Amino acid sequence: MVSQQQPRPSSTPPKRPLPLSPARGAQPKPSCGGLMVKMPPSAGPKPVGKVTAVPPLKAFR
Repeated sequence: MVSQQQPRPSSTPPKRPLPLSPARGAQPKPSCGGLMVKMPPSAGPKPVGKVTAVPPLKAFR
C-alpha cells in the first residue's frame, strides 16, 4: 500500500516543470499589457482604458 503511494507523489514533480514553461510565456504577456496600457491613455484614458481592460483578460485565457 505505502509503496503504491510513493509512485503517485513522483508523478506530481513532473507537473511542476510544465508550469515553468507557461511562466516564460507569462513574462512576455505582462510586458505587452504594459505597452497596451501606455497607448490607451494617449488615445483616450476613460473610453479606451475600459475597452482595453477586457481584451487583456481574454488574451490571458
